Amino acid sequence: LWEYKMKQPVESSPATDGSGVFFGSNDGRMYALDMVSYSGKWGSLGQTYGTFGVMTAAVSSAAVYAVPSGNTGEIYKLDPSNGNELARYEPYAAGYGLMETASPVLAGDRVYYSAGNSPHTLYCLNSNDLSFISSAPVLGNTSIFGMPASPAMAGSVVYAGTADGRLVAISSSGVVLQEIMLPS
Repeated sequence: LWEYKMKQPVESSPATDGSGVFFGSNDGRMYALDMVSYSGKWGSLGQTYGTFGVMTAAVSSAAVYAVPSGNTGEIYKLDPSNGNELARYEPYAAGYGLMETASPVLAGDRVYYSAGNSPHTLYCLNSNDLSFISSAPVLGNTSIFGMPASPAMAGSVVYAGTADGRLVAISSSGVVLQEIMLPS
């Protein structure tokens, strides 16, 4: 149907709010395309946020939530109309080292994502200002196979795969409800 040419590879999955398509590029920027004209709306206005290569964004009508890969675990809330940064959450002090991160998921007024190296932690933040609500460091240590699994949400339960072969069900308040060891 259409194609939009980028200067760098696009290895992230796109997200949409119905009016725009949002995706990360290996140049470290988030991009937005208008779904009617298929033209570029913005490219994070020259701001690089790390390497978005394998991460996706979560999108609502009010914001784009982006988690850079190869960064320090930050999550950004961006204005979907122009890409301006609205809020940022940084779980680690500067210089803490490379954090593995996974794509965010939205549920009502909360955003969930995982970040860390040993152990990976599931974070729950207020979607309005990205203020901290809770965390659950139950997702295992760094995997030799790559990034942590992105969480999924059903009802009030967050599901996440772990680097050590478990599937974990966590309540929206951060309590582990069930852990299943997957066969190898």
